[in-house]
Amino acid sequence: MLGIVIIAHGRMAEEFRLTLDHIMGPQKGIATVNVGADDDLASTRADTEAAIAAVDTGCGVVVITDILGATPGNVARTCSRRDVVVIGGANIPVLLGIVQARRTACDIKEIVGRALATGHRHLVEAVCPERGMAPA
Repeated sequence: MLGIVIIAHGRMAEEFRLTLDHIMGPQKGIATVNVGADDDLASTRADTEAAIAAVDTGCGVVVITDILGATPGNVARTCSRRDVVVIGGANIPVLLGIVQARRTACDIKEIVGRALATGHRHLVEAVCPERGMAPA
């Protein structure tokens, strides 16, 4: 099964994990790395590599981060390799897409593609008919 590592600012990674467990029940093969304001890069990278190793069963690992270009994303990118794919812009639909896709697929590119498509479908403007607003 594809492994998942969530790395994000503050306690966001752990909160994403708790939300996934709330929606889908307890999940195996998911690790989190919370990045605090005072955490140093070397220990954050070591924590991320350990998390990847902990969830890697041979099918690959998706590392999902909140923001590419910020510390969690930069650390995640240093861990990227052929069997470790990094996705920026973590949100619940993307995470749900990865969890659902890994149940039936082991191809990391297929799983990432399906998850990103799910995330894109859920990035929409809410319609407020009472105020006469329509989606853009």
